[in-house]
Amino acid sequence: MYCTIGFRLLTLVTHVLVVVDAFRFETPRRNPCATEDDTCVSITSCPAALTGFRTGKPPKICGWKKEIPLVCCPQDTEDENEPPTTRRKSDVISSISAEGCGIRNINPPPLVAESVSDLTDDQPVDLDPREGEKATSHIPPTFPDFSFTFPIMSAVGGVPTAHKWPWMVAIFNSNKQKQLCGGVVIDDRHVITASHCFAGRSLNPILYTVQIGEIVLGSSNISYGVQEIKMHENYRARFYYDDIAIIRLTESLPRDVVPVCLPAEDTLSEGDNVTVLGWGDLSFGGPSTKILQEVDGLQVVSNKACNSKFKKISGIPFPRGITETFLCAGLEEGGKDACQGDSGGPLLHEFAQDQWALVGVVSFGYRCAEPGFPGVYTKVSAYLPWIQKYIGAQNEISGGIRSRSFDYIDGLPLWKSNNERIVFPD
Repeated sequence: MYCTIGFRLLTLVTHVLVVVDAFRFETPRRNPCATEDDTCVSITSCPAALTGFRTGKPPKICGWKKEIPLVCCPQDTEDENEPPTTRRKSDVISSISAEGCGIRNINPPPLVAESVSDLTDDQPVDLDPREGEKATSHIPPTFPDFSFTFPIMSAVGGVPTAHKWPWMVAIFNSNKQKQLCGGVVIDDRHVITASHCFAGRSLNPILYTVQIGEIVLGSSNISYGVQEIKMHENYRARFYYDDIAIIRLTESLPRDVVPVCLPAEDTLSEGDNVTVLGWGDLSFGGPSTKILQEVDGLQVVSNKACNSKFKKISGIPFPRGITETFLCAGLEEGGKDACQGDSGGPLLHEFAQDQWALVGVVSFGYRCAEPGFPGVYTKVSAYLPWIQKYIGAQNEISGGIRSRSFDYIDGLPLWKSNNERIVFPD
């Protein structure tokens, strides 16, 4: 799982999420909604709420259940007067989950920031590539020591944020001594990550556990066991192709764990904004942080441009170049990227208001946030048939019991934006 010629396993580069959970709102016992016609329910159980986000009319938050917001949901969710909505090209991303995927918590409870004054080393160091335990971000030495409580706001313009990403996964050694990689929940039983996270390691599932939806690494007392690790059969450690893996958990996740959406097809264009998450170094070869970092404002780079940039380096470990199974993202001027320790984590695209799809898996890059070198990710849309083939086979093995968040249509649980079913050939 080691990279060469100055490449490293990626972990996140940018502003730090300087927040940890302080308290949670309790759901009121009386009906907290404005009218008796509205019921306080989980946002994942309210189609009208999901429609409201897309049309710019978000629902009222009436409480919390663990990490999931409760919303005032009308009992009659059909609105005959609601005008049809037109979706942009970047919106034509649908879900492998039947309903309610990719909804990030809106206005979560206030959080208390953790001091980051000891995480301000911004000097890149030339070190040999290391295992992906760290994440990185260029933070200026004058970065303030946030030690106060502040309300949660949307991540804008590099302002430190504290969103909940309920599908975010941290993969640990089973003794929880070391976080190995990131990952992302795609349904109630499966996690997507990178194959290189397990290159050279035992695939004995008992050696690993996962924690889900954390902001502060290792803060949860709830861990989930691993039943099986499925690395892509074409992955080879000395190359970077087919760098994707699926983790099957030993048990189904609670119904209030929100999976990320998966793209029904490749709809991203050059210049589209994407976001990457992870825990890791704060600069190349620098210190790590236990606080989940969110790098927004990354831009999709065309594969042609990406390929031309990496051709400048001799001995690149992908002899066929940047193929269509890769997705590149970054900034020409550098400064934002993934880095050591973010391996296997998600590259996300917001295809509707605060609804997110997994478009890439953190794979590799040249150092961290170097000008002229975007990060390179495994393109998820290129592997949808592979994902479905594995999950479908597992469901058959388990006696035909299917994950609750899947609706299997001709073996593939996907829709286009116009609800047209998509069928991939065998």
